[in-house]
Amino acid sequence: MTKLLKTKWNRHSHIFYAAVSVEELNLWFNSHYVKGHWAVMCDYSMFDNSHSDLSWDWVESIYRRMGLYEHDPRFEAVMKAWRSPKGRLTGKGWMLKYRAFVMNASGRDDTALANALLNGAVMFLCLCAIFADKTVEQLILRDILYGISEIKLSVCGDDSLALIPFLPCPPEEFRPRLSGLLGLFGFDAGADKMKLSQNPFDMVYLAMRPYPSGGKWYFGKTIGRALWKLGWRLDADSGDQEAWMAGNMHQVCWSQAIVPILSDVAASYLRVHGNRTYRMYDPDPNRPWEYGTCTPPYSSEVLSYVAAGYGVFECELVQCIDKLREISQFPCVLDHPVITAIMVLDEM
Repeated sequence: MTKLLKTKWNRHSHIFYAAVSVEELNLWFNSHYVKGHWAVMCDYSMFDNSHSDLSWDWVESIYRRMGLYEHDPRFEAVMKAWRSPKGRLTGKGWMLKYRAFVMNASGRDDTALANALLNGAVMFLCLCAIFADKTVEQLILRDILYGISEIKLSVCGDDSLALIPFLPCPPEEFRPRLSGLLGLFGFDAGADKMKLSQNPFDMVYLAMRPYPSGGKWYFGKTIGRALWKLGWRLDADSGDQEAWMAGNMHQVCWSQAIVPILSDVAASYLRVHGNRTYRMYDPDPNRPWEYGTCTPPYSSEVLSYVAAGYGVFECELVQCIDKLREISQFPCVLDHPVITAIMVLDEM
């Protein structure tokens, strides 16, 4: 079903399911972004707990039309059990029984799929309602067709990026209206968590933002979040950590060459690491956008773009990069005003 959704909600349709390679995301953005157009980004609170019996009835109606219930008589029982998880936790001398409210619990096979279906359908209908100056219940086919022509929406789980040619009302009115419409579906997307911008630097999606090069846009990681997570792993006691880190740094240099600071830290690590062994990067198949294409190296165009985005002078950014290239050992402490500005803006 996920494979089918990627086929139907492809980069050419009015809703694009972005759980695909970053190459596809780049093609989608380059096809639909126009300078001066607006982007709408939403930050949901506890999206998985926003589900209700009504939302699951709708998702499961799609499964039913796909014939999934006919393949195995136990399917319906599994769906019912997953709606409201229950069970018991035990320890030495104690036992705790639990029963959750209706939710989209982590561990379901369709967690991301169900979220994408709801997020895509609900966000698109709410945007159509704002353009038509109606409630969702009042929408007619003409309003939907107009939305298809004007709204380019990409979703992945609870993350969304919508590109629209103009705002049908002032930003201070648009945010609460969209928030209120989303709230009718049970989703908590406060107006303060909604971002509107005409600046591509602000169009953060899947922890990435578009970077310019040669008249095209390439999605690369947000510097602050990527630096914060660089070198982190859950099973830190297994294997050769330096070799594992070197493999990750090779991947960063290859796929994030367009991202200054981040690619410079990776290059410095490899220089210090030298010709010692490294373990090949092992990508997460459930997050295909995190690996993929080789990006062009950053240019003066990117440096100006990044400096303006983080509110620093370009000469300060260049000075910071020079410091990073002088790193002689790892682990190390990165302390520079530009790094601070990056962390503050990326909310790390």
